[in-house]
Amino acid sequence: MLKFGLEPDYMFLALFILLVPLFAFYYFAKKDVLTRFFKGMDFQKLVYNRSVKKEILRFSLIVSAGLLTLVAMMRPVVGTKVESVKQTGIDVFFLLDASNSMAAEDVKPSRLEKAKFDIELLLKKMAGDRIGMVLFAGESYLQFPLTLDHSIGKMILSSITVNSVPVQGTNIASGVEMAIQGFESSKNKGRAIIIFSDGENHESGAEQAVKKAVADGIRVFTVALGTAKGAEIPVYYGGKTNGVKTDEYGEPVISKANEKMLKSLAVTGGGQFYRSDDNSDYLSNLYDRLNGLEKSEFASFKVVDYDEVFHWFLVPAIILFIASFVINDRKSWVDSQNYSNGDEVVGNNTPVAGSKTEGAGSSAKVAGSKTESSGNSAKVAGSKTESSGNSANGVGSKDEGAGKMKSNINGD
Repeated sequence: MLKFGLEPDYMFLALFILLVPLFAFYYFAKKDVLTRFFKGMDFQKLVYNRSVKKEILRFSLIVSAGLLTLVAMMRPVVGTKVESVKQTGIDVFFLLDASNSMAAEDVKPSRLEKAKFDIELLLKKMAGDRIGMVLFAGESYLQFPLTLDHSIGKMILSSITVNSVPVQGTNIASGVEMAIQGFESSKNKGRAIIIFSDGENHESGAEQAVKKAVADGIRVFTVALGTAKGAEIPVYYGGKTNGVKTDEYGEPVISKANEKMLKSLAVTGGGQFYRSDDNSDYLSNLYDRLNGLEKSEFASFKVVDYDEVFHWFLVPAIILFIASFVINDRKSWVDSQNYSNGDEVVGNNTPVAGSKTEGAGSSAKVAGSKTESSGNSAKVAGSKTESSGNSANGVGSKDEGAGKMKSNINGD
């Protein structure tokens, strides 16, 4: 089955189709312009050496070559074989901290933006795995359940800010519990939770929630955002920075990453602790750990292997282009000679008429000849009379001869 790697560009197709009436307009407009410019002359005489049929043929070749080139540019492909593919992978829930402290800029551009960037990089390596996301601060919100459609995750991830959760705080326990609920429909043996946070937990129960996850066969990994030195927490208003967060005494609040707590959760969860650095080098190690989990089959589907066949259209297009340049629009030698001879015949119409007049004169001469022949006939008649006289003489001679014969007899 023929398919196209690129969507057909109907605009270019329409332009090619419009070339047909444009060519007709060009031809008739050319005729009108030449007729006006050379007023009083026959158009056919002006272009007697041009073949309209060849012009149309050349134009048809060029249009056909253009259409074939357009099809080749759309990357036509043909399915060569069908394979049955089993999709296997693991289930992973991302827990993303969206509390105000994640706006601190001790990690550039900010803790939250760095976490979003790292998650997006990790998704590129996790093709075939099902992913889900929980956003938490003082409360937790399910952003999307387990899905194979990673584009949804990227779209939602790009819209998350520190204002996405209305209730502020850091309640890791509620986020873990919501992820556990999200795994209830999963029969996959390989399941994991990855917590992206600065570790400033203001609620209790995180250790107990992680233990519950481990009891359900879920691994828990943690990623620390921020530094031990910490940084001030900027306050945003209307999308712009409006000072920093202060305590009850008006002093700037310094937010520090609590790596100790995050390490403890990773150990309890049977996973591993990571620190997000500027180069995100830890992601390779994290992916290797996830890839080592037992995979399960999600679905089985058929995949068609396609081969590109643009040359099927490009090669004929090139041949037609070359042919359009080889063919000229001049008439053949035979047609030109016929046209020229036609002109000569037309030009000799007057002499022929003169010949007819001369023929009339000849007819008169013939008539004269007929008269002369009549005179000759009279002469012949006279000759006949003379011959008659001679005949009479002959008769007399016969009589004379007879007399001589008698005399001879009597003499005897």
